[in-house]
Amino acid sequence: MTTLAPANSLEDIQQKLANGALIEAGAIIEDLWRDYSTDPNLGYLKALCYRLSNEASLALRVLTNLSQNYPDMARAHQEIALNSLSLNRPEEALAAAEKAVALDASLIKSWELLEPLHRAFAPEKLSTTTEQ
Repeated sequence: MTTLAPANSLEDIQQKLANGALIEAGAIIEDLWRDYSTDPNLGYLKALCYRLSNEASLALRVLTNLSQNYPDMARAHQEIALNSLSLNRPEEALAAAEKAVALDASLIKSWELLEPLHRAFAPEKLSTTTEQ
């Protein structure tokens, strides 16, 4: 059973991440993680904090677990794409971005990632990407 972290705590983390207070956000995440490690939103924010802290490998570790437990969480797949690119893994980024837009076509960042990835690795899909 998933125990959800308090909504106000998640909002506080989001605000701190948006303002660049990564250390403060990370401290709150770690405090909550002990009791709410199964909360997908907290896991997503943890991965986001890692990415913003240039810790793509750690972010991918969290995201791999998150996407296995919540395979329909489109934002997690988008984050996998972003972190995979940071680690120079374009094929993994392509697969993750495709999965993200298949789950949620409104994820603009994933569409932005897909065009150059399709151009380089799947030109046969480029027309579909540019139509979006």
